Amino acid sequence: MGAGERRDYLPAGYFDFELDGVVVGHFSEIQGLKMETEVVPYTDGNDPKRHFRPGRTAYSKATVKRGDLRSPELWNWYQEVIKGVAQRKSASIVFKDRTMTEKLRYNLFETWPCAWEGPAFNSEEEGKHQVESMTFVVEDIQRVGG
Repeated sequence: MGAGERRDYLPAGYFDFELDGVVVGHFSEIQGLKMETEVVPYTDGNDPKRHFRPGRTAYSKATVKRGDLRSPELWNWYQEVIKGVAQRKSASIVFKDRTMTEKLRYNLFETWPCAWEGPAFNSEEEGKHQVESMTFVVEDIQRVGG
């Protein structure tokens, strides 16, 4: 690494999506990994200052996108949700560099699919990849590596 070169970013690479430790897809885009903790104000005795403490942490929904979501595991899992059975699973988003070496992993807990979006079809856009997406509820995130 040369002088002044930064290493605090992930280079372009590949993203695997695992369910219970098994790769069920490779994706071109992942969005929505976010957690946010409430800020709870409080006062302490006669202290005129307002203080703050952490409250509950909420997790956003995560969306994976790619040109092919034909994974039977993901589709069948969502079909069960549609029937009213939200089977919660552990999932992982695994970032790999161009040599397919794992660089970073986000483990998602108590996860289940809550939305699917199909591709936008347009016969005028020849050669354009059709992208499907699936969105997941996430109740906890753990970062490993990086």
